Amino acid sequence: MSFCPRSDLLLLVFYICLTSCDQGVIEVSLPLPPIIEQIEPLTETDGLLIRWRSNRSLDLDSYRIYRTSAGREQILLAKIGQNQTRWEDETAPLEVESIYRVASVNIDQQQGRLSEPVAYTLIRKPAPVAPKDQTKLEHHPTFRW
Repeated sequence: MSFCPRSDLLLLVFYICLTSCDQGVIEVSLPLPPIIEQIEPLTETDGLLIRWRSNRSLDLDSYRIYRTSAGREQILLAKIGQNQTRWEDETAPLEVESIYRVASVNIDQQQGRLSEPVAYTLIRKPAPVAPKDQTKLEHHPTFRW
């Protein structure tokens, strides 16, 4: 049997790698939370529009939107795609402070930390009032301030 320094060196490097490497453990970092920029009432219906700034993570897959209010458990309202940074809550309760948070989800479906909470109290939109006698105006009214 002949001695080959090259093959022994390869075996030694292979052995060192096996004994000192993490042996296939890959650490996956969770996505950063998005930042809620704005919550505003919808124009046509009683509901809220929530807008946030993306964290621009390369492995971002989707977002999850949560809502809670005083004394209530936090509920998952929606799961939406990575390209969306706004969502309409048409089920927002009226005259109750609601607290919203958004979380980023990576491609492995691991959720990152929740965003900072943002609170909003939705007030019912006033209904238009018709003239009492149901008459029509023949001219346009003039409003002065």
